[in-house]
Amino acid sequence: MEDKFSSLIDMNIDHLPENCLMIIFDSFYDLQDLISSSQVCSKWRRLVQIRYDKITTLTFWLNRKRLPPPYNIYTRNIRFIENINVSNVFPNLKTLEALFYSQSKCTCRVVANVLFTGNPLNGLIASFICHILDEKCNVDKDQQMVKYCGSITQLFMVNSEFLDLFFNKYKFGGNLKKFGHFILAPFKVFKTYEHLMPNLEHLYTHNPCAESTRDQMILGVKELTYTLTLGDEDDWKFLSYLPDLQKLHLIITCYIEETELLVYKKNYNVRKVSLEFETDSRKVSSVIKYITTLYPNCTDLMIFCSQFILTEIDTSETIRMLPNLSYFRLPPSLNNEQEQQIIKKVTKYCQKKNRNLKLQVSKYNDVDLFEPFALRRG
Repeated sequence: MEDKFSSLIDMNIDHLPENCLMIIFDSFYDLQDLISSSQVCSKWRRLVQIRYDKITTLTFWLNRKRLPPPYNIYTRNIRFIENINVSNVFPNLKTLEALFYSQSKCTCRVVANVLFTGNPLNGLIASFICHILDEKCNVDKDQQMVKYCGSITQLFMVNSEFLDLFFNKYKFGGNLKKFGHFILAPFKVFKTYEHLMPNLEHLYTHNPCAESTRDQMILGVKELTYTLTLGDEDDWKFLSYLPDLQKLHLIITCYIEETELLVYKKNYNVRKVSLEFETDSRKVSSVIKYITTLYPNCTDLMIFCSQFILTEIDTSETIRMLPNLSYFRLPPSLNNEQEQQIIKKVTKYCQKKNRNLKLQVSKYNDVDLFEPFALRRG
């Protein structure tokens, strides 16, 4: 017995079976951890490459670690990505998120190298800030980027030059199913290229009705990710311009004034709604009531806001107003006792009404479930 105990004490991490090491490597979300691990020995380098083979999404996004492993990886090692052969290191990479990496470093070279040396991408989210930096990146967006984007079906691009080449020179818009743009009149940009995206299903935009282009129906869009101002009536009116809408993700920002939300036209096609509040939580109940009236056939409702939970009355009324609701995710709770009371009351109500409803309560780190324009969801 003593000999066995001594052998356990002498055991180090390299004595673990390979499948245990792979579980460890699969849990890493920072690329730098994998790079460091691959330098330990040939065995670890081989196992790290197995993890690399699983990666489908690569993310640059300041310090925010947005995506869960093992199929996604976050990195700040911009030099590493600029200089590798991407198809050799990440042979199954499908999506690149290079948005707002830094206030002093442009991601043009990263995007160019991924597009040039990698296998064709399906999704690209990118922002280029080289025009506001003193040092130019000297990347030719035409020959080093856009010409390799023919396979892109999901595009979130904050660069007018890129968009002009993508749509007008190369005519790649016909492949797009998801499109997003913000900063400098996002809805105007969308309307400029709308006729070049006949297969578009998912649109990301924000505060479109604050612009000059209004009262125009948008046909064919089945999913909308939309950032709006809580007290702006025109922002809410925009929701009535999408008759084919089926899925809606709202990011609700600052509250500016007390305004009654008017239901312009009910949409019976919408089935899934997620609400992310970045503002006064006291307004959550009125917004939810408005949503239940606007989309009476909703089956999935997700709500996220900090430091707030719906009351029992709010929750029961929401369920009553949505007779087809089958999945309801509540905001995080500050009071476990109140949370249990709500779950108990909802369960009792559903049993009485013969309703089949799955009820969950979000955790504070579940905010990534509500991430706008999430290309990783396919």
